[in-house]
Formats: sequence, structure tokens, C-alpha cells
Amino acid sequence: MQELAQGIQALPEGDRNRDGMAIVYQLCSQMLPYIREGQIALEETIMVEIGQSQAVSITDFLNG
Repeated sequence: MQELAQGIQALPEGDRNRDGMAIVYQLCSQMLPYIREGQIALEETIMVEIGQSQAVSITDFLNG
């Protein structure tokens, strides 16, 4: 976590890599207590898909 935080701080704000690293940091910080308690094994594979949500078209809005 410390190494990740240092990497985030080394990049300028608005950098896409910094933003991605910040998301990973947030996920890891929220999961760390569960890993320490043994509720999540380190051997587990967790996949996170991040993407922009699609904008609703005007026709969907009018018909919805």
C-alpha cells in the first residue's frame, strides 16, 4: 500500500495512470482488513472491470 501511495504521489493530478492507481489503492485499502483477518485468501483472483457508463440516448429517455 505504501509503495502504491508513493507511485500515486509521484504522478501529476489528472494523469490517467495516477487515476487508475488511485482506484486500485481504494479497492486494496477496503479489502486489506478482510485479507488480514483471513476472510479473503491471497490466492484468490479478483477481476475488476472499469469502464465508462454509456450515456442514455434521447430516444431511450423519451420512451422510458
